[in-house]
This record gives sequence, C-alpha cells and structure tokens, in this order.
Amino acid sequence: MARVTLARQSYGPWLLGLVGAGFVSFGLYELMVAWRRRFRVDLGRRSLQRVW
Repeated sequence: MARVTLARQSYGPWLLGLVGAGFVSFGLYELMVAWRRRFRVDLGRRSLQRVW
C-alpha cells in the first residue's frame, strides 16, 4: 500500500528507484559481511584462511 501511495506522487518513481537501489546496496553489504565472517583476512601477511 505504501509503495502505491509513493508511486502516485510526482517524485514517486524516483523515490522508489532510490529505495530499490538502497535495498540492493544493503544486500551486497550483507553478502560482504557474511563473506568476511567466513574468511579470516590477515592484511599483514596478505593471506586468506577459511574458518570452519
């Protein structure tokens, strides 16, 4: 219902696009956080170690 209300506004399509881009960005961020938790990155030795 809120999406329909926003879409009907003069700025609605732009705002919905911005919100969609924010969701995509947040999803990519969470994927990177999950990857970072799965691997231990040691920048001093420049190595990756898989954490089980």
